Amino acid sequence: MPIYRTNGENQRSVRSKWNVGWMGGAIILVVLLQFAPGSAYIPEGRTTAMAASSDTATNDQPTITQHELAAIQNSGSTNTLPYTITLYQDGSGTVTLQKEAHIDIARHYMAGTFDAQQLTRQLQEVGDVSSIPYQPCLKSTSFGTRTTITYHGKTSPDLSCPGSNLTPAQKTLIDTVMQWKTQAIQGINLARYQ
Repeated sequence: MPIYRTNGENQRSVRSKWNVGWMGGAIILVVLLQFAPGSAYIPEGRTTAMAASSDTATNDQPTITQHELAAIQNSGSTNTLPYTITLYQDGSGTVTLQKEAHIDIARHYMAGTFDAQQLTRQLQEVGDVSSIPYQPCLKSTSFGTRTTITYHGKTSPDLSCPGSNLTPAQKTLIDTVMQWKTQAIQGINLARYQ
């Protein structure tokens, strides 16, 4: 059924409901395709969170490839961006920041920067990182973050709130992760609002 509209000169213009609906739907589709995560439009130098993750990744856990040793992930907070430090078997690493629906690579570290053999020994001593004891702890609403490590498909609980019954190997691993995390992000602007 046509929609009739009169202008100041009492002339009628006719628009079909179908044409109006089709045009509106097309505009919405174009906008969604350009700005939705996983879309075909990816600004140069960036990748979407969906494009960077595997189909099997769940719950924002970093995906580990065969050349990666482990991934340290920080949840970010109300005021800071979430980031992932990917550590490779040759001692190199990459820090990536997650901004909205895309991921920016903030820094690359050369081979040998991190002692991959030391981390490998510590991770092997701990074994299943998801079994590291955890206890809830109070955190600032604006600045509280969660730090985890993923190794062999298992993700630890929040390492910034370790349980009281840690083994020496677990304590050593947590100390290493927290120290490397601090060093890796030094000088990177993590502010969510700039």
